[in-house]
Amino acid sequence: MQHKFNYGGRNAAQPARPARSTTGATGCPGMPGMRGAPGPRGATGPAGCKHTAAYCGMFNSCSGEVCIDADDVLALTFSDCMPAAGAQYAENRCAIVAEAGVYEIDCCLRGVGLCDGVVQLAVTHNGAVIPCTATTAEFCEGEPFQLCSAGLADVECGAHLHFVVYSQHGASFQLAQGVNLSLRVRRA
Repeated sequence: MQHKFNYGGRNAAQPARPARSTTGATGCPGMPGMRGAPGPRGATGPAGCKHTAAYCGMFNSCSGEVCIDADDVLALTFSDCMPAAGAQYAENRCAIVAEAGVYEIDCCLRGVGLCDGVVQLAVTHNGAVIPCTATTAEFCEGEPFQLCSAGLADVECGAHLHFVVYSQHGASFQLAQGVNLSLRVRRA
């Protein structure tokens, strides 16, 4: 008797096919490639403007009497100078700005009237009044008053900035206690 082996005939069972699975996890990225040579360098642009810090300030805390004759302009003196950069002081009377530019200028005067009067306050630039700093106060005898102004102005290199008061008809007042005069100049 002979045995028959069925190796793939019609009635033979099909071999099992492996089931298709989903895609596996992505592996780590490879090392980056070599970097190329740098490209050509562009032309150098023009030099920028120099913008260093520039500021100064003066104040007064000494009291005293101020008398102004009619049509007289009086440059006030300060007792103390604050730290300065890009500026210097001359005899505690004026600030000298080292570099031209637009500056923020503010000033203040506090006093008590010794008579009825009107005074104008301003900062001058080489003798000319800087319009944005000009202000006026009217006061009565024995009454305190305060004048303050602030503004932006073009200032020339080497400009002398003075804090001045003047009166068309003359006036006199006592400087208030504490800080009674201040002038601050700072590049905008």
